[in-house]
Amino acid sequence: MNDVPVVKDSEIVQTLAKGLTLIAAFGPDTQTMTIADAARLTGFSRAGARRILRTLEAMGYATQENGRFNLTPKILTLGFSFLRSSEIGDRVNPILRQASNTMRETCSLGLPSGTDMVYVAHAICEDRLFSTRFTIGARLPMAATAIGRAYLAHVSETERDRLMAQIAPRSETPNTVIDRGALKVILDRTRNQGYAATDEEFEMGALSVAVPVLGVSGTAVGALNVVVNKGRVAVKDMIEDFTPALKEAAHDVGLALG
Repeated sequence: MNDVPVVKDSEIVQTLAKGLTLIAAFGPDTQTMTIADAARLTGFSRAGARRILRTLEAMGYATQENGRFNLTPKILTLGFSFLRSSEIGDRVNPILRQASNTMRETCSLGLPSGTDMVYVAHAICEDRLFSTRFTIGARLPMAATAIGRAYLAHVSETERDRLMAQIAPRSETPNTVIDRGALKVILDRTRNQGYAATDEEFEMGALSVAVPVLGVSGTAVGALNVVVNKGRVAVKDMIEDFTPALKEAAHDVGLALG
C-alpha cells in the first residue's frame, strides 16, 4: 500500500502525503503496528515510518506501548472537520431521518473514496442497530457491498472501468463474489434494476440493499443503503419493503448535494 502521489509537483508536500498514507494503513486488521509493520504496509523506509509515527504520537494522534503504535480518538477530528466544513449532515440528515422513519431501519449515506465507500451520515433506528462495522467513517469495499455496487453500477463506463482496474476483489466472507466476470454481470443487473442487494457478502448475518445517489449529470455521486439482520427478513422482502423509500430519499439527497 502506497498512495503517495508520484507526480513531481512543487505544490505537493510529500511528507504530509506520507503521513496521511500511514494513517490510512491502520484498520480492523492493523489496529496496532510496529515501525517495521508501518514500513512494510506503506513501502516507506523504517526511518521514514518511525518519524511519521513519532510525529503522530507527539501531536496526540497516536500512542505507543512496547513498540506498538495505535491511533487515538483525536484522529476522528480530521474526519469531523470534513463533515463540519461540507455541512453534509445539515443537508441530508432530515432526508435520511424521514426514510428511516418510513422503513423503521437505519438509513445511511456513503460517498466514494478510492475503491471504498465511506459512511458520512446515518439516520439511526435505535432498535435496528446491527454492527459496529457500519458506523460513520467506516470504509466499505465497493466490490463486496451493496452500497459500493450501487455506486459502481451508476458511474460512467469510463469511471467504472478505471475503478474496476484498481479493485482487487477479496473474500470478506465465504459468500463474497470475487470473480470479475460475475461482478460485471452483477453490476449490469444493478444498473438495469436500479438497486443492489447482497446476502452475507461483507459480514455474516448481514443483508443489505442500496440505491445510487445521482448528481446533476445523471451519474452516481454516492449511495444510500440499509443493513439488516438475515434472521429478521428475507432478501426478497428486504428489496420490496425498502427500495421504494430508499429511491425517494436518494433523489432528494441528490438534489441536496447539488
